[in-house]
Amino acid sequence: MTPEVSKKLIDAGLTRIQISVDAVDVEVYNKIRPGGDLEKVIKNIKSLVDIKKEVHSITPLVRVNFVRTEVNESQLSSFIAYWRDKVDMIGIQEYIKPTKSRENIKSRSSSNKRKAVFVVLFLSSNLL
Repeated sequence: MTPEVSKKLIDAGLTRIQISVDAVDVEVYNKIRPGGDLEKVIKNIKSLVDIKKEVHSITPLVRVNFVRTEVNESQLSSFIAYWRDKVDMIGIQEYIKPTKSRENIKSRSSSNKRKAVFVVLFLSSNLL
């Protein structure tokens, strides 16, 4: 997402955007999102937030998502710490293996047969 696209989204009145990041470490990110570019994703998210500030816009609310799996769960605290002062919300969700999936990725909920857990941390003082 270029700065130009970010500006157009703000000008168009987009109220919120969710970006699934799922890691703070390049090695873990590449396991979860093969072919992705974590540095570029982070740069684009920060650019969007900066442009929002420049034009004095509260929206779009920017939320980063973390779908917890056995691959990335060790990074959850670091993920929250990294994004806490950068975005409006952080979404945390347990991975639920699709019924027809052949991949052997697990999470606490899929291995313990518990219900999915979904948490959103509201971080922006503008929302209070």
